[in-house]
Amino acid sequence: MLRRQDAAATEYRAALRLDPDFARAAHALADLLAARGAHAQAEQWFRAVLRSQPGNAPAWFNLGFLHE
Repeated sequence: MLRRQDAAATEYRAALRLDPDFARAAHALADLLAARGAHAQAEQWFRAVLRSQPGNAPAWFNLGFLHE
């Protein structure tokens, strides 16, 4: 399972290098990082989603959940 998560994180980061505003990839990467306990990194990616999509309710929810 961990190898699949590592592969997914690598692919999300590759997609974000090609398109830094790819909110779905940023959100997926943030979710993955949050699940691993990397909350500071997850927060950065949730905030990246919100910069391009300020009305993204799931990103706001997940960001708030990190600070609970």
